[in-house]
Amino acid sequence: MFKMTDGSVDDEDYLEDALNEFLNYPREVQEAIEQVVPSNDPLDQPDFNPVDYINSLFPTEQSLSNLDDVVNKMENQIRMIDEDIRSVVRGQTNVGQDGRAALKEAQMVIRHLFTQITEIKCKAEQSEETVREITRDIKQLDCAKRNLTAAITTLNHLHMLVGGVETLKTLTAKRQYGEIVMPLQAIVEVMKHFENYTDIPQIKQLADQVKEIQASLASQITSDFHDAFTGPNSKTFVPNRQLAEACLVISILDPKDLEMACEPALTAMTKTQWQSVETVGDQSPYITRDAPPSFTKVVIKGMTRAEMILKVVMNHTEPDTAFIDQFLKLLPESDIQEFQKVLDMKGLKTADKSHLVNMFRQRQPASANVQPVLVSPKHDTSNMKKLNTLIKKNF
Repeated sequence: MFKMTDGSVDDEDYLEDALNEFLNYPREVQEAIEQVVPSNDPLDQPDFNPVDYINSLFPTEQSLSNLDDVVNKMENQIRMIDEDIRSVVRGQTNVGQDGRAALKEAQMVIRHLFTQITEIKCKAEQSEETVREITRDIKQLDCAKRNLTAAITTLNHLHMLVGGVETLKTLTAKRQYGEIVMPLQAIVEVMKHFENYTDIPQIKQLADQVKEIQASLASQITSDFHDAFTGPNSKTFVPNRQLAEACLVISILDPKDLEMACEPALTAMTKTQWQSVETVGDQSPYITRDAPPSFTKVVIKGMTRAEMILKVVMNHTEPDTAFIDQFLKLLPESDIQEFQKVLDMKGLKTADKSHLVNMFRQRQPASANVQPVLVSPKHDTSNMKKLNTLIKKNF
């Protein structure tokens, strides 16, 4: 027969005392339990009193006759609670196993995802390196393209320069100044592109040839002007097309060449006593004929137009409609730019000019939208200034 030792007896007594001890939870815990598992059973109340509970079950002595039924009911309830506890414990065991399995599966998924991320990172680095190599090749190709384009352009300019030098030599010898203008101007522009290449012997040789041709042209044209204005045949000289074309060539050359070419004519003009001359053709050795009808027609047309402009400028701007009507009547071929110039000459205020311009646009919408083409080469203006300075110096 099994006999318990004193130590085992003490452990059972301690366990029984612990089970029989009434547990008192804090108020916050009790309220949390009631929210999670609400119950109306008196046994679940925090202020449960066994005496009051027994008195409620057996209020009188006669009710003690139902003691067995109450005990059986209590035992059944205890068995049901035990079954629920065992079910919950088994369920918690299964949940723990399921949780461990889910955790293990999640860890496997994370490892797999980390592996995929690592592979994607490696592929991205490889792609970046490939793009870098392609870009490096493209940059080299772009540089090669720029160098090739520059080389082709330079070769074209060199071809133009070589051919132009030979052409200029031939035309200069034949004094065909009209055909020299375009090649000479092109060569002057092309030479600007070779300013940084003069250390190359061939380029320097071509540049020296161009300078020699320019000097030869200047000397040759100056000689032609000397023969025309101060030579033995100057009194019977008739202006010709060759000298007019020579002036175009001079406008492209150095300003000193322009001064040298104009010097003979200006010197001849300064020797004439213009105060005693009634008409220019009487004393000038190179004006020996009447003005052509075309020139007279142009002068008359210009003077008539100047007179019409003066009438418009002197007229009142009020009423506006009458002023615009008179402008259109006197200057029917004028556009909005010329109308604005007339308003500027009248010295009107900005607001008044804007009002009149808007009315003019309404009267002539087509002409207001047309932008005239103005041809004003820079070298012509500069040459006129130089010629004006030269005339002032001689007079």
